[in-house]
Amino acid sequence: MYSLNPHKLYPIAPIVPRSSHYVEYFQNGRMLEIYAKDITYLKGEGNYTLVYTTNGNQYLISKTIKFLRRRLTDHFVRVHKSFLVNANHVISWPEPYKLMLADGRQVPVARRRLKYTQIGLRNSNTEKSSI
Repeated sequence: MYSLNPHKLYPIAPIVPRSSHYVEYFQNGRMLEIYAKDITYLKGEGNYTLVYTTNGNQYLISKTIKFLRRRLTDHFVRVHKSFLVNANHVISWPEPYKLMLADGRQVPVARRRLKYTQIGLRNSNTEKSSI
């Protein structure tokens, strides 16, 4: 997104590289980390996000899914308005609008994001033969 000033074209917001390999959260007054490799998917709930991990735990974080998407690595694909999936944990695409994750959960894929989801999964180099 650029300024509408005809004499200058400059970015409105700074470009922040996605380099964070963890998500921070508070528990009992301490700041803890969830590593990106351990996250299967994130589900947005308004201004909060539920983070689901490979060991079956879920954490409620007081950050939006949009904020977390900007911070996490490129292995995360926004497949739905409320869902962000770690492409490394996608094992199949059994239905046109659902992804099957390694932990057995299914995540919806929005119709508007079908092509983006296909490209995102392909670009993350985790595409399996069943996708």
